[in-house]
Amino acid sequence: MKRALILAIVVLTLALVLVSCAKEAKTTTKAPATTTAPSQATTTPGTATTTVPGTGTTTAPGVVTTVPDTVTTTVPVTTAGATPNTCDPTLEYHPEELKIKTNNYNHDSDYLIMDTSGNNGGERYADGNGFMVYEFDLTGMIEPTITLNIRQDYKVSISYDDYEYTEIANFQTYVAEHPEEFPAEAFNENGSYTAGSNITNLVIDPYEYGFYDRIYVMIEDATPVDGWGGTLMHFVITQMVLGAASEDDGVPDPEDASANWKDANKNYVKNDVTYSTGNSDEDIEFVYVDNAATTDTRRYCDGANFVIYFFNLRGMVEPTITLNVGQNYIIEICEDPTDPDAEWIEVENWLNIKDTYQWPEGHTPEYNEGGQLLNGGNFHELTIDPYEYEFYGNLFVRLSNCNPAYGWGGTVEGLTVSEWVED
Repeated sequence: MKRALILAIVVLTLALVLVSCAKEAKTTTKAPATTTAPSQATTTPGTATTTVPGTGTTTAPGVVTTVPDTVTTTVPVTTAGATPNTCDPTLEYHPEELKIKTNNYNHDSDYLIMDTSGNNGGERYADGNGFMVYEFDLTGMIEPTITLNIRQDYKVSISYDDYEYTEIANFQTYVAEHPEEFPAEAFNENGSYTAGSNITNLVIDPYEYGFYDRIYVMIEDATPVDGWGGTLMHFVITQMVLGAASEDDGVPDPEDASANWKDANKNYVKNDVTYSTGNSDEDIEFVYVDNAATTDTRRYCDGANFVIYFFNLRGMVEPTITLNVGQNYIIEICEDPTDPDAEWIEVENWLNIKDTYQWPEGHTPEYNEGGQLLNGGNFHELTIDPYEYEFYGNLFVRLSNCNPAYGWGGTVEGLTVSEWVED
């Protein structure tokens, strides 16, 4: 009995000890009231710093993407509270443009982040299931826009995060809404537009979609059953820049120059400088407006597209400009295209001379059902004497297509600037 009593006392004592231990364990897992929780602003590995207009500098996880040709860029990060960077109405601004060609020279590699397209000397094309994705960092830009010089069966979509894309342009949709603009014979049995003369400038305003610090642009084939997919010749990044444009950005007053004839008491020799036209950009110093396409040696104006050259004649003695021109061209000139009252003077139109053109021996021209020359065998040198038109300061030369419904438009393959210099 006594032993039983002692055993009971021992058991009771052990039970009390266990309860006490349990209470103590429960108390030690409770976080002290003064403990500071981890900050949400803690910097994590792989972060990138991005400045967003109007919000200062913030740090957020960045994503590193490898671009073709081993160019590595940091994809702009999503920053909560990003706002548009618009012009101050009390200040003066002017637009600045950066034109980037797309071709097998990879001039666009800084922007191209995914590419399964093809390319040649003057364009990238997304045939079949091919596509191309460009990334544009808009940080710090004021009212930026992206302009795509695009043609054929294009489909264009945009995204903010390179994940979900929204279609904003589709050539097949446009054709369905404007069938009168495109002849049926320009399409093949799969519905693809094979003429390739539908070059257009598609302007994308990122702010319209609420994209303030970056935008991704994808180009695909609207009819992926065959070729003739979305084709990009170049794109232009435009932004507003604080301050007035410099005098060099404007068109000189054509009235501030006079003819500079040879002096009969001096000896002169002819000085000719020839420039290649095409992807070499040898002629770029004279290009004023360009929405034409290019090859390695040519600028060509399919559809309604054109190229304008500007030549400042001041200081030159009896200058002339010679173009090696061909295909279905119109050549026009004027002194100041920014003047709303200015008129373009037609110098030569292929439609007006094709019936009397002297073809090389053995050459047989080919035409389509619309009367458009197809084989381009009519290249010849056309010399423009600005003094003949009393142009002494400015000469603007516009090359376009005399039949915009088709391809094979006006093409220039080299230009020569000539003047007389003292011997």
